[in-house]
This record gives sequence, structure tokens and C-alpha cells, in this order.
Amino acid sequence: MTSFPIDIPFHLFASCILVKGHNRSCIYDLQREDFEYIPNTLHEILEEYKDISFTNLLNSFEFNEDKETLFDYFNFLYNKEFIFFSNLKSSSFPKYQIEFSKPYNVSTMIVDIDSFEINYINILLNNIFKVKVECLVLRFVNATYDTIIAVLKEFNNMPTRIIQVLIDKKTTIEKHLVESVFKINDRVSLIVSASEEEYSDQFAGGIFFSTKKDIINVKNEITDISDFTPNLDLYMESRLFNTFYNRRVYIDLNGCILRYEGDEMIFGNIRDMDLSEILLIPDFRNYWHVKKDDIQICRDCEYKYMCVDNRLPVKTNDLFWEFEKECNYNPYGSIWKK
Repeated sequence: MTSFPIDIPFHLFASCILVKGHNRSCIYDLQREDFEYIPNTLHEILEEYKDISFTNLLNSFEFNEDKETLFDYFNFLYNKEFIFFSNLKSSSFPKYQIEFSKPYNVSTMIVDIDSFEINYINILLNNIFKVKVECLVLRFVNATYDTIIAVLKEFNNMPTRIIQVLIDKKTTIEKHLVESVFKINDRVSLIVSASEEEYSDQFAGGIFFSTKKDIINVKNEITDISDFTPNLDLYMESRLFNTFYNRRVYIDLNGCILRYEGDEMIFGNIRDMDLSEILLIPDFRNYWHVKKDDIQICRDCEYKYMCVDNRLPVKTNDLFWEFEKECNYNPYGSIWKK
């Protein structure tokens, strides 16, 4: 018994993206920011058969067992609202054009701060205004509450879309003072403080997290499926760029300009270098375009277009890159280490 029309051609919604892995495939529901697993055989059917009805598709299979399985597949697709039915040709329902363009030259800029120095803050502000930063992460290392407040006041009128604040364990911020931090800067949407407690609070300005984790030396290690959230923006970026390193800038406590935390190359100092010029250096942009499809093993993974991890890719030949550190997920057996 079917719950869907069997004599009208089926079509996949544009927001439902098929991603084939070595062992299984996924359907990314970019509108709902969710995903479902499907077998590779169903991926092939949805890719190969266009503008035909379910009845005609069913007639192309010889064995009853295959036909019963196909019924189950399509009931699943219909109930999940991955497919719809229309007599119009598939050309009437165009797919997303793969493109990624933003009005920001820097996607993520991390700045470590331990004290309030107005001349240095003004240098940072001038550079941020000039290059246009989407997400600014201010990490306070061994700072005081007064330093946090003073710095955030100066960053209050920044044209950045997002400001996040990270506070290390050596900086104490009392619970009753958190709300005032949000009020000082209305662009701050997230504050994370490393402490001996684990809790979270929702304020009018944003979310506050207290965690026992080392948030300054954190590693973006993928541990399980909770680390994955497919969405249109991430999908488009992952098709063309590296979702972690693309347009990323890190400025350490001394003002040194690096590509990422732990980078062994220093490209100058923000005190006497123009960040807009640094962004044009080929070595600084070295990892921006190393997308998952260019990386061995990752290119065979069903999670590749919703995965953001900070492992550093290494060039192996003219075509592909690889990671020296093994991922916690093995796409060839669909197995997690942990």
C-alpha cells in the first residue's frame, strides 16, 4: 500500500541534496538543517531516473523482493518530504547553483587579548573596518573583568555580523556580571567562560556558557554525528572551500598575524602591517581552497559537506591532499572510533 501517487513523475526537492559516500549515502535537508541515511542503491536510482513515474520505475525491476524494497524506499522519501510529484519536467525544478559569495574578506578573525591598550585596539579596529570581518572572536587570556568591559565598549560599533567572547580559566567573571557584558556590546551573541562549573544561561543579548573545557586550546575534532548540522551556507562553502581555514585570521597576544592557531608561519605584526595586504599573500591563502573533495578519504565520506574540522591538510600529489591525523570516523566501514 502506498501513500503517494504512483502514476505521476517524482522529483527531489531542491533543498534535499544527495551526497554519496563509499559505504552509504545521505540526503541533506538544507531547509530543515537535518539529514538522513540512504543506501547507495537508492542514491543511484534518484540520480539516474528522471521524469518517470513510480510505476514505470517499478517495471524496470525484475524481482518482487526488489519491488517491495522500492516501495519501502519511496514511502520513506515521501513521508520525510524529500520528494514531490509533478507532471512537469525536471528542468522546471532547477537545482541550486554552486556558488559562495559574501561581502566579507575574512570569515573568522580570532584575536587574543590580555590587557586594554587603546592604541593597539584602534589599530585592530581600523584593520577590521578595512578588510570587513564576518565573525570576530575575542579571546581574553589572563585578563580582568574591567579589561573585558573596556575592550567590548570600543568594539560596540563594529560592522561585523557576529562577535563572540571567550574567557580563559585565569579570568574570573562572576555570574551576576554576565548580563552587563551583553549590554555593553549588543553585537555579542555568545560568551563562553572556562571555569570549574558547567552551566548555561540565556540572556536577552545572547547565550552564556560556563565550561570545564580548555576553550583557548580547543581542537575542532569530529567525535560523533552531533558535530554535523547541514545548512545551505555550509554546503555551498564546502563545495568550493575549506570550511575551517577559508578566510581565517588569527592574531596572537603579541599582535602577530597567523593563518590559524598553532601556525608555524608568522606573516607580520598587526601593529605595523596592513591586514588587507597580508590577505593577498598566496601562502596565507594556502588552505582556503582545499575542499573536502580534494582530500583523500574525506572525498569518500557522506558527511563531507557538513564537516568542519581543523586538521591540517598535507599535499600528497598534484591532485589530492590528505590528513596526517586519522579521523574518528571511517567512511569505508561507517564506523566511529569512539
